[in-house]
Amino acid sequence: QRPFDDNVRWVAPEVLKSLRYSEKSDVWSFGMLLQELFTGGDMPFGQLNADNAVDHITSSNNLLERSPKLK
Repeated sequence: QRPFDDNVRWVAPEVLKSLRYSEKSDVWSFGMLLQELFTGGDMPFGQLNADNAVDHITSSNNLLERSPKLK
């Protein structure tokens, strides 16, 4: 079990892969927070369960689709 399973959608890909935090991973988490705020509270990668979200975040180049609420 990862120490951040409940918050996996806000954790940067490099942290999910290596458990190494940096200022860049903080920026990622802040970006996920902004995405959540601008979409009216939609959870990032909300359509995926935690394990599938980890797989998607760590293996994808196109990480987030643009929310219809932001168009």
